[in-house]
Amino acid sequence: MLLSRFRDHVNERIQNGECTERGLARILGISQPQVHNVLKGARRLQPRFADRFLTKFGMSLLDLLQDSELYAEIDYRKDKGVSRESSLPPRKPAGRQLFEQADQEKLS
Repeated sequence: MLLSRFRDHVNERIQNGECTERGLARILGISQPQVHNVLKGARRLQPRFADRFLTKFGMSLLDLLQDSELYAEIDYRKDKGVSRESSLPPRKPAGRQLFEQADQEKLS
């Protein structure tokens, strides 16, 4: 679903003249045939391609969702009492984990 919306969005921008396949390929650091094949569905979309495109155009995955889908998800989470914070396990920042691991190794 999101993949097809992503492709549609990119193709729409190309048809509107905001960019060309060649220009997009140059910006993203990939070849024009690769962009073309991804957009027509002949080649798998690489996450780095999607990330670069979203970054270039100031978008997030949420921009590919319809408002009704977002509101439905919010309502669902409210009804179930689910929040993002409660659904994820607590996690220390990666840097802190590395320092703690190094300290543990020094003590051993």
